[in-house]
Amino acid sequence: MLTEYRNYIIDNIAIIPQGVKCIDRDAYSMCTSLTSIIIPDGVTFIGERAFYGCTNLISIELPDSLQFIDDEAFEGCTSLISINLPSYLKYIGERAFFLCSNLIDINIPDSVTTIGEGAFWDCPIKSINIPEKLSSIINGFSFRSMYLLEEISVSPNNLYYSDSGNCLLSKGGEILIAGCNSSVIPNSVTSIGQYAFRSCLFKELNLPNSIKTIGAGAFHLCSNLSSIIIPNSVISIDEGAFEHCRSLTNIVIPNSVMKIDSSSFRGCSSLESIIVSPLNRQYSSDGDCLLTKDGQELILGCKKSIIPKSVTTIRDGAFTNCTRLSTLTIPDSVSKIGQDAFWNCGTLREITIPCSIQIIGKNAFSLCSAIEKLNLYYSDPAIPEALLHTAGIQDFSKIVLNIPIGSGYAYRRNSFFSQFKAIIPIL
Repeated sequence: MLTEYRNYIIDNIAIIPQGVKCIDRDAYSMCTSLTSIIIPDGVTFIGERAFYGCTNLISIELPDSLQFIDDEAFEGCTSLISINLPSYLKYIGERAFFLCSNLIDINIPDSVTTIGEGAFWDCPIKSINIPEKLSSIINGFSFRSMYLLEEISVSPNNLYYSDSGNCLLSKGGEILIAGCNSSVIPNSVTSIGQYAFRSCLFKELNLPNSIKTIGAGAFHLCSNLSSIIIPNSVISIDEGAFEHCRSLTNIVIPNSVMKIDSSSFRGCSSLESIIVSPLNRQYSSDGDCLLTKDGQELILGCKKSIIPKSVTTIRDGAFTNCTRLSTLTIPDSVSKIGQDAFWNCGTLREITIPCSIQIIGKNAFSLCSAIEKLNLYYSDPAIPEALLHTAGIQDFSKIVLNIPIGSGYAYRRNSFFSQFKAIIPIL
């Protein structure tokens, strides 16, 4: 077993001696001077993190005897461009080639049966072929964030997976496990799996009327996606399904949808229109806000939202990462602002908070660094003082505080409000 690299590097080339069967964990980890590896025949196992962070590694020769590449074995080998995997390889571990940011060419031999989670995460590989013996892919995570991927194919002899329209599917075609930039979703698909299209570069994608579930993170970080039509067959839109789709401008929720996670559209900073079918039994919309059916709870807002007077609760994270929101007036029907409700609304300059507010959740306004004006409608400063303590506003010294006429004396006597840039009784 080879456990140390120091005696086996000559001119930045790792020459592993004959007779070695196993390259142990961390054997060459963080050896940034290493440029090339020659692994002799007879080696069957490359251990966890064996070549982790070898950022100048360009060339690897793997022997036919190799059967196992363990977790994180080549993670962060950012100079690696291609690698020829041997014909007897059975196992590719979790994150084995994670963040190999120049790895554009790799073959998966027919012998491989398992590919671990995140094995090729953020590799700019353009095509993948699933061999006939491969039986274990972790929820599509094996190919997550392969942002340049254009082609997906599966051996017709594979008993567990199939392909159609450059999509990796379950054998029966009902579950879409992984997609790519050129995917055309077939009508057989009823469920889009977790992170199936994460970081894809397409601007639009047609969803067929067969789809019932859009899984967690399915379109996460699809930053070019500007248009998506959710068909009137979708029942569930799961956690983070469209999170950080920064070019998405509008959402139309059909009447079939029964479940939308609070983070499904979080961080869609260009979003300006939210419409729900009036026939939907669970949700409604008003003022470009996604609401519960009774209109009392605000689930999701956007940069053009006008909070309707039916709202009593702004839910946790409702405007999180809404980075283009500039002003906000909260109506006097609202009594609760949830945790992280306006977290990282970095362009929010003015907030109006009515005296109906009884609860402001933790970090509700955290990272709202552009706030210049805060309008408080409380005559008694003790109430907003208690609320603002946990609101997450980091710097009050840049904020002008507008308060009700006649309450200036009470506010100026309160030491908490001495932090503000100015206190003006004009409301």
